[in-house]
This record gives sequence, C-alpha cells and structure tokens, in this order.
Amino acid sequence: MAELVDALDLGSSGATRESSSLSSRTITSIYNIKEYLNNMQVSVATNTGLEREMTVTLPAQQIEQELSKRLSKLRKTAKLPGFRPGKIPASVIDKKFGADVLNEIAAEMINRSYLEALTEQKIEPATRPKIEPKDIARGQDIEYTATFDVFPTVERTDLSGITIEKQICEIAEEDIDNTINTIRKQRLNWNEIDSPAEQGNRVTIDFKGTVDGEVFEGGEASDYPVVIGEGMLLKDFETGMVGMKTGETKPVDVPFPDDYPAENLAGKTAQFEITVKKTEQSELPEVDEEFVKSLGIEDGVVQSFRDQVKENMQREVNNRVRMAVREDVFKALSESNEVELPGQLVNDEADLIRQANAEQVKKQGLDESQVNINDDEVKQEAAKRVKLSMIVREVMSANEIKLDRDMLRNKLNDMAQTYEDKDAFVKWYMEDQGRMQQLESTVLEEVVVEKLLQTAEVVEKQVSFSELMELD
Repeated sequence: MAELVDALDLGSSGATRESSSLSSRTITSIYNIKEYLNNMQVSVATNTGLEREMTVTLPAQQIEQELSKRLSKLRKTAKLPGFRPGKIPASVIDKKFGADVLNEIAAEMINRSYLEALTEQKIEPATRPKIEPKDIARGQDIEYTATFDVFPTVERTDLSGITIEKQICEIAEEDIDNTINTIRKQRLNWNEIDSPAEQGNRVTIDFKGTVDGEVFEGGEASDYPVVIGEGMLLKDFETGMVGMKTGETKPVDVPFPDDYPAENLAGKTAQFEITVKKTEQSELPEVDEEFVKSLGIEDGVVQSFRDQVKENMQREVNNRVRMAVREDVFKALSESNEVELPGQLVNDEADLIRQANAEQVKKQGLDESQVNINDDEVKQEAAKRVKLSMIVREVMSANEIKLDRDMLRNKLNDMAQTYEDKDAFVKWYMEDQGRMQQLESTVLEEVVVEKLLQTAEVVEKQVSFSELMELD
C-alpha cells in the first residue's frame, strides 16, 4: 500500500537527504521493521454503520532504537562540508538528519503496522483508509487512527426456492432469410432517377439554416446525402424534401424540439434553404456469387453464406440468452438481500458513471453544460452496482470461486470468431491490461451465474428469434 505512505503528511525538517549516500529505499531494504511491530497496541471502535476507527500505538522505545540504527549507518557514509567521511560527530548527524529519518521511520511503521493490525484484528476493509497520525516527536509513542468502511454482511448467497426463466430459441430458415434481407438492405445499390424525391429515396443536398436570421453552427453543409424517412435528420427537414426534383431549391421551416440537446436551438424554428443535387432510388442486390464474395466468402457459394449467417445468429442467440439469464439471476440475488452499503464506494462508483457520461457526451460532439444528467439517477445506479458487487463477492467467497484460466482463454477465442484475423485479435486483446481485467470480470461473472443457477429452479421458455432480439 505505497499510496498509504504517500498520503501521510508527516512534515519535514527541510534538510536535504542528498548529502547521504543512502537512499530511503536502500535504508528500508537494510532494516526489517517488523520486529518493532510486535508490541504495538490496537483498538477498534465501531462508528456509524459500516465505519470502523482503528487506533494503533507504536512504542517510543522501539522507534528510538530504529532511529539510532539508521543514524549510526548514516554517520559512516554521510558527506558534510568540513568533516572527513566517517568522522562526523553523532550530534551533528542527529541535528542534520534526525527529523527526516524519524519521519521516514514513522511513515514506514504506520504503513506496515496498518496492514499488520488489520491481519491481527481479522478485518478486511472495503474502502481506502483515512490515516490521521498524531504529532511525531522524539521520545514519544507513534499513535494514529485509521478510519475505513468494512464489507457488509450478506445473508443470502444462493437462489434456492427462486425460479429463473431461461429462453430457448431455435433458428428457423425464415429467420436466416430475414437476416440476409437485412444484410441486403445494408448494401443497397443506388440508381440515379429524374423523378421527384419520395420516401426511401436518397438525395444529395446543399443546405443552409438560420435562426432569427443568423447562421448557426452545424446548420450548413454541401453534398450531404440523406435517405428520406430514415430519421437521421429532424422529421420536418426530411419531409420537406419530398416532391423536390434535382436542381430545385426550396425553403423549409424546421422546428427544434424543446428538449433538443443544443440549448441555443431548443424550442426554436430554423429556416433552411435546401437544394437537391441528385436523387437516387434503391435496389436490393441479388444473393448470387458476386454478392457472396463481396462479403468475404471466397468460394462464393450461397449455402456457405447461409451457413455463416446462421453461425453468427447462433452466437448472438447464445449471448442474448446468457445476458438475459445473467440479469435475472443478479436481479433475484439483489432483491433477496438487504445490504448496507459503504458510502465511499457508492460515491466512487457515481464518479465513474459521471465520467463515462461525460465521455459519451463528448463523443456525440456536445458540450457537457448542454446535457442534463439526473444526479439522483446516477447515485441510484451507483448504489445498485455497489450492492451487487458486494453480494457477488460474498457468493464467490462462499463457493471458493476463482478465475479459471482455461475458461478465460476459451472466452477470448470465442470472441475472436467474428474477426477475420483471429490470432491478431487475441494478441491485440491480451496486450492491454484493462481489456484483460474486463474479460476476467466477465468470466468470473459467468462462473458465479452458473453456480447460482445450480441452486435455483430453472424453467425453460421457447421463444422465436425475433422475440429474443426484442428483449431489452
């Protein structure tokens, strides 16, 4: 817990340590301070809820012994103007380095004693400690308090007596046909036409918008393609192009909704001047050898294409079923437990949610000040996540669940199946510690879910592919 020492403000005499030939790291490695922790005194008080206050006292006599050892070592190696190496009087060494060395010893002992005291008291803190040492002075005991939250008690770590519904889905030929049609629609052929634009046509336009006579940011573009009716732009903007011919220019009034993200446009009506430069009509491509090859299937065989589509659909089915069961299992587990939550963990989680929301807003090209985020909802979501993590932690402990490396590798290989260069994907994924930690969490969650399902009553429900895809 190096961060614990870093957080301690023990003061300094201001004297430089550079004149010594020993760094603090070297000093720490030479002296083992554990022997000085044997006589420490520890008491633990319960504050409100999960908060604990642990007071630790380290005896002055042993601290003084450690201080004498370190100063004696410094006397042999320190270099000071006017003194020969090894001949510096002990009083000079003490005056020059005593305060720094004492603070160094105090920081090390507080760090080590905190961990030793937790072990001695059989306490596992759930949050970072707040360390408050008393004044550090020669000849006095070192005393400090460490305040932290402990993990809550979780009463229920199984789902006995609870029914969990699991969807069963068989992929029909009709489902494959529908999926292929969706792929065809994503790869439409566009043919230029002379007739007036209508719903479903793609028009290439120039437009310029003003509000109260002033051009606004994002309200002007050239050679902009729009498929009428897809809803990529405001409805009145798209419907205003219906009936326009290539080369025609037309004014269109477009009201912005009151809740529009850009506050300078919300509730206002913009005047757009739209010029149609090209109109195109879509045509579905035939499912033939050329189409199949364009999708990366080298043999161009339609049946190979259908087999691959079905394989991808089955993978999506498996993921959807797994996620639905996961949500139901964790919801049932959470509802079965009333758990007191560590406030600091909830606050930390809320900060992470806010950060993620801010990053998402930036990706959308919006300013944070223009987006209303309900802080009460953020806190509720944070509490929900922390509660679940507390319960899942207890389930893992009760069932001695540990990470299965083979399962981790199998999960990664399964994820790689959707990529052309599977080995490159696996290598890329394993190169990032953050990605691997997320994968480890996912695998552990799946193990926990499987363990909990063994204690629940699982009822299978037959659903169609379309019904499964509509599940939230």
